[in-house]
Amino acid sequence: MKKSKFQLLMVILVYFFIFAPLLLIAMTSFTEESYISFPPHGFSLRWYEKVFSTKSFLESFKLSFTISIGATLIALLVGIPGAYAVSRFQFKGKRLIKDLFFSPNLIPQVVVGFALFTFIIVRLRLNVTVALLTGLTVSVVTYAFRTVGAGIDRFDYAIEEAAMSLGANRVTVFFKIVLPNISSAILS
Repeated sequence: MKKSKFQLLMVILVYFFIFAPLLLIAMTSFTEESYISFPPHGFSLRWYEKVFSTKSFLESFKLSFTISIGATLIALLVGIPGAYAVSRFQFKGKRLIKDLFFSPNLIPQVVVGFALFTFIIVRLRLNVTVALLTGLTVSVVTYAFRTVGAGIDRFDYAIEEAAMSLGANRVTVFFKIVLPNISSAILS
């Protein structure tokens, strides 16, 4: 019993140290003053109004949103068939492909980002937007591969076999049977 109370206390302290600064920043963002003071004096939305009326912020937000949607779509277009192939078929290099899709998660994102920056921008001299899209896609495709792969692994292969034994080809089975059943993995 003592151990569980101690663990609970430690969990509460960890969460406090993680969320207290965020809560403090959120509370002080509603102040009228141009500096951080606690407790906040007055209530104002002027800082939010200033941010959302700044042209450079809106352009950056639009670019970030566009790149993130594009990277997600590309990652899904690569991750879904890749995860399906690795899950359902036996071929040479299967282990290598799995390791390749998991390796970026073993390397800190700062290192991956710097390597991508050096290669894509400095070596290839690509446009910054294309470079950001490529870098984010490389980062996100590993997550798409893992989550979709987990969904496919949980999906019973016997259902696919039953559909194929009833005359459906592999493409029809993939689009009409597999995709709807792994939609929660795709959405995550």
